Amino acid sequence: MRTAAAVVFVLGFALAACSSVTPVAISAGDLCHGCGRAITNVKIAAETIDTAGRALKFHAVGCMARYLTQHPEPPRGVFVTDFPSGRMIRAQNAVFVRALVDAETRERDYFAFADVRTAVEFGKEHSASPVDWFVIMQQTAASKTSN
Repeated sequence: MRTAAAVVFVLGFALAACSSVTPVAISAGDLCHGCGRAITNVKIAAETIDTAGRALKFHAVGCMARYLTQHPEPPRGVFVTDFPSGRMIRAQNAVFVRALVDAETRERDYFAFADVRTAVEFGKEHSASPVDWFVIMQQTAASKTSN
């Protein structure tokens, strides 16, 4: 009986430790850990906290997804910026819409939303369907193996 209680305690502690991971603020001018570009639009930026507790910042969700598929060690936290509010939220709690990020370069990437209805409306405006984090990771991994 004590062993079961100890296991429950250890698992509870581990879960509490994981949930206490918080993102670090991303500022315009920070460098993307994946591609080295300067982050210019913080409202589409993303971040992962590695196992050492370091915040790795990315200029966009797609760049972070590519990095995570190339570095399969599970991170302590994966965060994206809620496009309407600019707040950091957990990637698994967000809904994403792929749309044009830069008209000059024609770059497309994912915009993250905490609210599903807002994502659906944004998707309608940009002729795109909302997806979740799992789909983005699947698509990124599939494109990596097809190259």
